[in-house]
Amino acid sequence: MRYCVRTPLPWRIVDGQLFALTSDGMLHVVEEASGVFLFELLVAGPRSRDELLSELLAEFNVGDQQAASELDCFLAELVAKGVLINK
Repeated sequence: MRYCVRTPLPWRIVDGQLFALTSDGMLHVVEEASGVFLFELLVAGPRSRDELLSELLAEFNVGDQQAASELDCFLAELVAKGVLINK
């Protein structure tokens, strides 16, 4: 399964925080640096969970289990909110 940003999706990064506006008019804010990093990867193109996890581990000083757990929560939350889709 690969994840990607739902398009069209207006978004901006301001002061290190991500602001995304979904089609239902809801504004979603991602404050964590790791979440903003992952979102930017997904804007660049579809990625699998394993690809995202590898990039996350390479960029941030975090353990494998913690990174995997936080990634799964991030993906599930943004899919549920309509920011990301999975193919």
